Amino acid sequence: MALAVRYVVLALRLWGHPEAAPDAAQSFSVRGAPGWVLTRGVVVVAANFVLMAVMMIALVVGLAITRTQKPAEHWLRISAVAVGGMML
Repeated sequence: MALAVRYVVLALRLWGHPEAAPDAAQSFSVRGAPGWVLTRGVVVVAANFVLMAVMMIALVVGLAITRTQKPAEHWLRISAVAVGGMML
């Protein structure tokens, strides 16, 4: 969850100010990449971490509901859709 928040904040910051990309590249292993590449690429990484967080939350809630009630399929479907989004 913390990685999702970190990369969403970084994506928003870089999307608005692509000239800050060389400074942000210090925390990645893509030193020397053009600013627009890092700016657009971090959005994909942020989306991946957000979908991963959604998947884990839905899976945990779905498994917790399964122990108490039967209709947990909706949570597990949300988790499956998030996995599909991560693979894209």
